[in-house]
Amino acid sequence: MDYKIQTKHYSEIVSEKIKSGEFKFKKGTEIPVTVTWHDSCHIGRASGIYDPPRDVINAIPGVKFVEMSSNREKAHCCGSVLTALKEPEVAADIGKIRLDEAVEAGAQKVLALCPCCQFQLRVSADARKIPIEVVDLAAFASSALGYDLPYPNPEVQAQWAVFEKMITLMSTKGFADLMGTMWPELIDAMPYGMGPMMRVMGKVPGALMLMKPMFPVLFPILLPKMMPKVMPVMLERVAQAIPMPPYMADQMPQLMPKVMENLMPHMIDEVVPLVTQPMINYLRGKK
Repeated sequence: MDYKIQTKHYSEIVSEKIKSGEFKFKKGTEIPVTVTWHDSCHIGRASGIYDPPRDVINAIPGVKFVEMSSNREKAHCCGSVLTALKEPEVAADIGKIRLDEAVEAGAQKVLALCPCCQFQLRVSADARKIPIEVVDLAAFASSALGYDLPYPNPEVQAQWAVFEKMITLMSTKGFADLMGTMWPELIDAMPYGMGPMMRVMGKVPGALMLMKPMFPVLFPILLPKMMPKVMPVMLERVAQAIPMPPYMADQMPQLMPKVMENLMPHMIDEVVPLVTQPMINYLRGKK
């Protein structure tokens, strides 16, 4: 859509004012530090903005800027929360590759401006024990101006903590574990009268094992029809697993069905092998 509005990132505005002499950082209070810059996908490859953030960084007194070996158009991905949803371990490894570049460049801090990149890089640093700090560009620049900003502040930490737990919950294993808390409701929600039939077969020795090869075919058909019926109990389980602020909890009844609608087609083939035996165990009366 053409809104006839020109948009600029704040780093572009600050860069322009630095070059014109309209704005500059004051000297005298700086603490020497070596930093590097992570080119996020959206501002970098999607928007083509590479120099303005570097202009801001280089204008801050006491800051030594070093480039990572992969930068600008060839910058490595952070690992992203989308990768984390699918394969958390792979996401952490991708993040480690990026952070290792920063360490090899001699940086003490990685500056970034995308919240998702910052989140993933911090998760990767924690998961892979990489001794480097990931800092938001705006917060870093503000501190150079003398603003003592808590970063990340308690509210940001609380929100990202919920987000991190939701990512874990919505991973393949996380969702399989969630289903494991809902077997009574899931069996009752099976369409075509299959719920009662499955309970009967659970009492017949060997019957479910004979059916086991059919589950990869049945589950993709049945599960989408079961989800709307079990959504209320799923929301209860999510609330129990992930404490969240009221304003976030209020959004879950609208958000969760959309999340499942989008994720389920991509997850179902990997979820089925994880839930088949636990379901059989439940129907047999085993824990």
